[in-house]
Amino acid sequence: MASVKSTNNTHEENEKLIKEEIIPNLVHDRFFCPPGSREFVELISVKVEPCENTVDKYKCVIVLEFSGEARTLYYTCDTKFSDDSDRTTERNKCHRMLIPRYPKLDIFPKYIITEQPFTRDRVMVAEDAEELGLVCMTQRAWNKEEAEAIAKVLAKYHAEGMRLIKEDPELSWFDRACCNDMKTADGISSRDFEEFANEVLSEMKSTNKPGSEIEQFERFMSEIPRWKPSGKPELRTIVQGNVLRKKVALKQTFGQYGMRFVDWTEIELYGSCALDLSLLLFQTPCEGFDEVLDVYCDALRAQVPEVPIEDLKDEVHTIGFVYAMYKNFRESRTPSFRVLEKFLSDEKF
Repeated sequence: MASVKSTNNTHEENEKLIKEEIIPNLVHDRFFCPPGSREFVELISVKVEPCENTVDKYKCVIVLEFSGEARTLYYTCDTKFSDDSDRTTERNKCHRMLIPRYPKLDIFPKYIITEQPFTRDRVMVAEDAEELGLVCMTQRAWNKEEAEAIAKVLAKYHAEGMRLIKEDPELSWFDRACCNDMKTADGISSRDFEEFANEVLSEMKSTNKPGSEIEQFERFMSEIPRWKPSGKPELRTIVQGNVLRKKVALKQTFGQYGMRFVDWTEIELYGSCALDLSLLLFQTPCEGFDEVLDVYCDALRAQVPEVPIEDLKDEVHTIGFVYAMYKNFRESRTPSFRVLEKFLSDEKF
């Protein structure tokens, strides 16, 4: 027992913990099996290597047999995962409840937050996006092709969310008790926006933006207190809320892009699909803006023919724009003025 309590002190003890306790327990609990699967699963081997500059995080190569067929899985294991306990419960709940309801989409990371035996220290086991070839573009902007690939997946995700809400308007399958600190996605307060607008205006003035553009932005932002969340029920969906470069991983294979959302810690439950779309457009190269918007609308209409596209575009111009500005500015603190000009133009998309 004393040895287990000191598992975070040496690589040897941590590796033993992962090989003999954590991974076998997850195999027993069928964590690695697809939802609804009944096939027999057996653990063949686990190879564990420490990540650089840490004694708590490890790369794991796990070989399993599913009904006699061997498969190799790549995961990471954080043996001293630190997180708020309520948020931990919420993250696991979101993962467990949401993912099985999107059977057509392989866009969510598989992870679980569990506990070490005896010590009760939390451990996070998650898919290794790097080994899967998925990369977050944190050092550069998405190009037009990457943004279009994300737009297609985002449209399918939103269409599935619309289907879920149509089947169960109250989302009664989701335990609301675990979401008591979540807000409606377009429910950011007017006070939040007032502080945000002042910061953006200061940024615009410090970079010597034209006075007419600053005046236009001030006029636009002054209308925020009168805005309300989307009034179009046809546009309501389960909003991802994190369509940001550091939280969307991409992989290109033979000219086709795969994609994963790599973080569910800030999942927003309800909102207009214009919110996620606007956040994507805000990070899209200006010259590809219209094409990415069209790709999204075509993909969404293919899944949900009755969706009101013109209403969607109107909401991109209004609540979507402000939501995207707010989220982007909080993340990078450097608004994209070229895209800002696109959003502020009087032209319809």
